[in-house]
Amino acid sequence: MSKGTAARVAAIDCGTNSLRLLVADVNPAAGTLTDVDRRMEIVRLGQGVDATGRLAPAALARTLQALRSYAAIVAAAGASAVRMVATSATRDAANAADFVAGVRGVLGVGPEIRRRRPRSRRRGPTSAPRSTWWRPRSRLVTPAPWSAWPAR
Repeated sequence: MSKGTAARVAAIDCGTNSLRLLVADVNPAAGTLTDVDRRMEIVRLGQGVDATGRLAPAALARTLQALRSYAAIVAAAGASAVRMVATSATRDAANAADFVAGVRGVLGVGPEIRRRRPRSRRRGPTSAPRSTWWRPRSRLVTPAPWSAWPAR
């Protein structure tokens, strides 16, 4: 891939039960996305949240531990950008701020919280539109200057 037309990026999708990672080479000029690494771990972040209205401490610890592992993979892969989205359960929980602070501590950026919409309506490796999910948002990696990224 030639410089200026391709980028190695990472997306992390935190669902109620699983944490997914995609590291990919994206070439907007060619309209291609090539998987470099794909992982999924069951973390059960939403364990008991319906009953208590809170993210369980054990579930939060499992999720942040898996996220640390993913952060190391992203750094080793040399991704120039990372973005994370999370389930709406993280917004609705009484201790959602603990989750956001933990994610910021690991990735250097807070998660984007998904709006409520049916799974069948989601697009791309995360719920964000395929054309923008890989834009740089993190201090975990050093992104290219904004001028090098396509306009929205």
